[in-house]
Amino acid sequence: MAVAIGGSTQKSFNNLFSFSSLATTLSSSILGVSSSPQPSSSSSSSSTTISTLSNYSPSSSPLSTTSSTVTLTRFNHRRSSFDYGNDDDNNNIDNGFKSEKLPVAGLSNLGNTCYMNSVIQALFATKSFRDFIMANHEHGQLYSALSRLFKEMSSSIRYGHVNPSQFRSTFIQLEPKFNGCEQQDAQEFLSYVINDLHEELNKPRSRSSRSSAIMLEPKSAQEAWSIYRDRYNDSKLVDIFVGQYASVIKCSYCGNESTCWDPFWDLPLPVPRNRNRIDIDECIAEFTSAEILDGNEQPFCSRCKQHRKSTKRLSIVRSPKILVIHLKKFSNNGYKLSSDINVNQQIRIDNGSSSSSSSSSTMVTYELYGCVCHHGYLSRSGHYTAYCQYEQQRWYHCDDQKVRDCTDSFSMATLKDAYVLFYRQQDHYSSSNTNTRYSSRL
Repeated sequence: MAVAIGGSTQKSFNNLFSFSSLATTLSSSILGVSSSPQPSSSSSSSSTTISTLSNYSPSSSPLSTTSSTVTLTRFNHRRSSFDYGNDDDNNNIDNGFKSEKLPVAGLSNLGNTCYMNSVIQALFATKSFRDFIMANHEHGQLYSALSRLFKEMSSSIRYGHVNPSQFRSTFIQLEPKFNGCEQQDAQEFLSYVINDLHEELNKPRSRSSRSSAIMLEPKSAQEAWSIYRDRYNDSKLVDIFVGQYASVIKCSYCGNESTCWDPFWDLPLPVPRNRNRIDIDECIAEFTSAEILDGNEQPFCSRCKQHRKSTKRLSIVRSPKILVIHLKKFSNNGYKLSSDINVNQQIRIDNGSSSSSSSSSTMVTYELYGCVCHHGYLSRSGHYTAYCQYEQQRWYHCDDQKVRDCTDSFSMATLKDAYVLFYRQQDHYSSSNTNTRYSSRL
């Protein structure tokens, strides 16, 4: 089964991954396939290049501790955006009603903007990202708007939720397609926000630096990453979100291999159809399984000098600090697959060599801390909420302006409607036993 990376409804990260298109000039002696990458297999003869990712988009369709708390009353009161005055006694409100301390404020729904609110809550729960956004750097309009919003969300405010209209106004100036009151796709919104922030944060490179890179043909994943990261994509978002995978295409006739390396900011996992309940391990297995390229999909083998049946696999060679997983639950006509997803709180990724002949690997552990859920049956309708974990391992349900501690009733089964998952890297260790297997292995 072919693994589709990206989709027609998504904005391609041509700028975030700008070097990929440049790398077409470097391609030589490869099997000539233009489809998405997959993990490696061994061969005695290989050629390497960086693939173009010309068809890549984030999909088809950041952590724990925060130092501030918000005291929320049981009653909601609407106020205008960022207009809260001086509340010196915010954490000791004497209003006669029971109150609770929460780590973040809710967000007003401006008219089917639950998709935006849920993503903002998940990003706010990403500590490294939140700390950077709130650091008062002057980077651009969207950065400033998000920084202002984050500060309001983390402030000790009296009325429990804030109005994100100023951020939204700034965002739709950059992305007019999100104007109006129609429901939008949360993962698509996330991809636009990350890309637009990256554009504001990315440090410019001189023309001479770009020109000199054209003459470079990387021989390893490290070389490919250095060219991509150091010369073309120097922003904090790359440090936080971006990883790298290797795609190996192997000729079934002569065993000739071609390897290319590509950056990724999220993993779009396919969801098997016609199943009532699916474990996320199955989605991972589907994503990393070998794909047979035959018939009209046969790539050109540089050794055989003709099109040959081949296999294509993907492997992770550089794990990001924050791993974003997007579950491809929507069909082309917008209907959501009815399967519930069994989400794992921890997953381990084999962060190793692209070559299957390698005798050792490094297992990287990721722990879930955020999840955007879609409740409903259609991509352009239904409702989005977010579950976020903060200090002391407590989980909070963020439903627009309502934020509540749901730790006592929370379990992984709560996330059966999971759509976008946020994992933070915990640790890694070396494993020399290639026979060891983990059910959540990438």
